[in-house]
Amino acid sequence: MVSIWTLPGVPDDHEVRLPLNADAGGFAQRVKETLQELEAAEQRPQLRIFLDVQTWNCDAIRFGYGTLLDRDYPALGTSIDTLENAREILTALACSVIDPQPWFGKRRPKEATDYATSLEVSPFEEPLSVRILGRMEPSLFAGDVDDFVPLPRRVSLKLRDAFQYLTELVNGPNGSADSDWLASSLQHGVSANVTESLVRLLQLPSAFGTTVEVSLRLAPVRSFGGQALSAWHFRRSQMQALVEIGERLKSFATGPDERVLFLVADVRVSRRGKIITGTALIAEEARRIEMAVDDELIRIAELAKSRNNAVQCFGRLRRRPDSGRYEVLQPHDLQIVHSEDDPTVEVLRRKMPPGSAGGSQMPLIRENSPGS
Repeated sequence: MVSIWTLPGVPDDHEVRLPLNADAGGFAQRVKETLQELEAAEQRPQLRIFLDVQTWNCDAIRFGYGTLLDRDYPALGTSIDTLENAREILTALACSVIDPQPWFGKRRPKEATDYATSLEVSPFEEPLSVRILGRMEPSLFAGDVDDFVPLPRRVSLKLRDAFQYLTELVNGPNGSADSDWLASSLQHGVSANVTESLVRLLQLPSAFGTTVEVSLRLAPVRSFGGQALSAWHFRRSQMQALVEIGERLKSFATGPDERVLFLVADVRVSRRGKIITGTALIAEEARRIEMAVDDELIRIAELAKSRNNAVQCFGRLRRRPDSGRYEVLQPHDLQIVHSEDDPTVEVLRRKMPPGSAGGSQMPLIRENSPGS
């Protein structure tokens, strides 16, 4: 008994006959033939396919330098460099899923760092290549598939978007450094952290060849759109283009942490995250702000809102290029501030519309900008 699978291709279609009874005669030969057909269909080694079949409930992400059999295994230091840069790329992509930015500093969202910690590294199955696994628990999808998408899959899809977009950027004409370019880069998850790590991978010893290979195989544990297997190749000749993209993205990054004083309008807690919105004094004007925070900061914001007190925090202030609204990136050190302790609180209240100085019904300031 077999299950027949087909893969439309150019120039030929491929048909795979998957044996279903492990006790049947000739089962081992049927498995061998299945791997041979998959090798021809997917244009990748049987060993990679076999390992991916074993980790069916993991998204498999590979970073490598080729598959030539006459290459030596890399030195320990080089392997560590490869893993560290791969980890930085995946962490930056996780940050982009949670809070898109052109460049991520040392303070990362906890959800992103937890994702990076959960990643598993499989044994080096071939010289100069490492496979990283993002595990998804099948129990999450035992019932009907709903709108919930776990972070490992969201990062994998962001990786697919980011590397496809990067491939188009380095192979196409140089785009203009305007807000549309920035918004598109942020939407696809491309940050300076990703391009800088790719450049570092390309700068490894020339004995590794001139190409960095990145591939993604999505686990069939839940449905997804697009291709299940994707691969990208970046050459040393494209290093300068990657450097320029990274420098351009960094030029859009906000400056160092600054003090932000605001009145809390709303605290939202959902499965996707925890968001505080409010009105802050920015450039002597009352402006709408929002920030993603953790549980401890949520408690401070809720207490301040209940008492109609102001809150002070530190973070990097960024005006979103797509909507013009302000975000506080990586907020920290939230403190409740009373009017008698800081006269700026009363300045902020006076600049807000009549009848909106705090309280549960405090409206947000509407700005005359796109997307408001």
